[in-house]
Amino acid sequence: MKRPILSIVSALAVGLATALVPASAQAGGVPAATDYAALGDSYAAGYGRAPRFEVPGPVDQLCARSDKAYPVRLDGNRADSPTFDFAACSGALTTAIVAPQPLDTAGDWAPAQDTRLGSGTDVVTLTVGGNDIGFGDAGRCLKDPTTPGCEFIGARVLLGLQALAKTTPTTFTDPVSGASVTVVGLPSVLADIVAHAPNAQVYVSDYPVLLASCGSSDAALNQVNMQLNSLIRQVTLQVAAVYPQVHFVDVAGAFAGHDVCSSEPWISSTTLHPTIAGQVAYANAFRAAMGSGD
Repeated sequence: MKRPILSIVSALAVGLATALVPASAQAGGVPAATDYAALGDSYAAGYGRAPRFEVPGPVDQLCARSDKAYPVRLDGNRADSPTFDFAACSGALTTAIVAPQPLDTAGDWAPAQDTRLGSGTDVVTLTVGGNDIGFGDAGRCLKDPTTPGCEFIGARVLLGLQALAKTTPTTFTDPVSGASVTVVGLPSVLADIVAHAPNAQVYVSDYPVLLASCGSSDAALNQVNMQLNSLIRQVTLQVAAVYPQVHFVDVAGAFAGHDVCSSEPWISSTTLHPTIAGQVAYANAFRAAMGSGD
């Protein structure tokens, strides 16, 4: 059953706990015949994990999509399969799910990621939210607190977290950069996905706690990391109470003991993005949620 986005968000806002849309059979991984769409930011795109596609399009290049990313692994490494829609894009905020994303100053744009969804979509994966709270800025400011604007990073993170929790879009001035930022609340993002792909199972992940064992100097960034993860989990479970085809994927748990400072890190210390092993761990966390973990 497909419902207008506004009615879906209204249902979430009042906390309905009844299933208005029947769930289809649980997915057991992403088999060859499955129409699968991968949405999200650089963690889903596979940023930093070269090589990229052998014959990439310009948007693939600008989005830094990698054939080593977890969505490609979930799809059986069939990167060019006609049933695989790789829409995730580095730098994506939640707005990129529902509206085009600017990619450079030359006027290149990535289409709204939800344009890759439809009634025939069977599986959707989503990793998004880090850019909305300025997580990259938080990391840079912890490395060099003298960077201009870093005195405002706490306010930036708080504004992003508050906006992500809302059921309506929020526009605010980034206190670090001075730029205007629009965040689409995560409940609205998930409602939009359900509306565009009413027959799909939707899997939403959190993020690894990047510096979990790195010491007290990184406690502030870890706290931000965990606050974001908690928000993603809470919102996803709230949505799942209404739409049981939406599922939470515990990536943070899968990465326990493999942060940047661990003896076996699955996060690159230079990019703060998953290594090849990290992308495998991401894929396995999704497989476990789909009922086919290995």
